[in-house]
Formats: sequence, structure tokens, C-alpha cells
Amino acid sequence: MAYGHGTVNIEIKVNSKWEKRHLTEVWYVPDISKNLFCISQTLKRGFKFQASKDECSRLRDDRVCLKGVRTVHGLYALEMRVLYPKYVAVVCVAAEVCVAAEVCVASADQSLQLWHERLCHQNKAHVKDILRKYQIKGNAKDSQICDGCCLASRVIVHLEQENKGLLRQEN
Repeated sequence: MAYGHGTVNIEIKVNSKWEKRHLTEVWYVPDISKNLFCISQTLKRGFKFQASKDECSRLRDDRVCLKGVRTVHGLYALEMRVLYPKYVAVVCVAAEVCVAAEVCVASADQSLQLWHERLCHQNKAHVKDILRKYQIKGNAKDSQICDGCCLASRVIVHLEQENKGLLRQEN
């Protein structure tokens, strides 16, 4: 089952050199073990496709854009590789909702407070674990108190006190 589609950054090997490109309208199907390439979709987008007994090529304006080599099993293996973001963190926004977020590090040493804010004010111990897991340098000794979290805590306490008062009045 496909979970979505989008653009994938890739490198392709053309004339013994790796070139950066991208593929659009790529379907994300995590349950398959091999990436599949649809020739008919390539033709719809204005590319030409050529195949011989040893290799295949995708061309645009008679220029090779992608090349594949025939394997022992009769399939063509494309000479390409997917480029992954340097840092990807899984951020849990709610108990059942986890999303992957690309993390671009702007400077070598950033405060724990900054990462705490970027990751939706999650517990700082959890933020430290994420930074360690993805080898992101951050000032882990940061003991700054978060104003936003303090304000949210006061509002919660205030609402709890109001609710207790309402419960007493009903009894």
C-alpha cells in the first residue's frame, strides 16, 4: 500500500560521473524491498526509453538522463542512489502522531533551549536523547527555564483550581 507521493532527490551515474537530479511524483511504499521504476510514466512525461540486451537508457532531447544495466535475473538495475537528508528526527507531536522532520543544523553549537523550542517544547531529557541519537551538537548543560512552559503550567494549574471550585459548588 502506498502512503503518499512526492519528490525524491537522487544521484545518477552518467558517463562515469554522479549527477544530482530529482524524481517527481514518486510513490512511498515502505513494504516493498526494491524500488520500482515505471517506464510508461517516463514516456508520459516526454522522455524516451531505449533498451538493448545489456542496458537501458532514459533520454530527453537525445541526452541520457538515466542508465541501467541488465542483471543476471533479466531485470535492469538503474545506476542511481537516493540522497537522504543529513539529519532526520522523528518528532512525536501527540501520543499517536509521529512525523519525520528534516533537521538542518545552522551552527555547530546550539542551546538545548533552542532545540526544546524547535521540537514543540518536549521534555528536555527527550530532546537530549534526540540530539545524541542523531549526533547533533548542542549545549546539553543548558539549565535555562522555558518561559513558555512555565506560562503553560500556570494556566493548567489555574484551570485545575477553577475546576475544583466548580466541583465543590456542585456538591
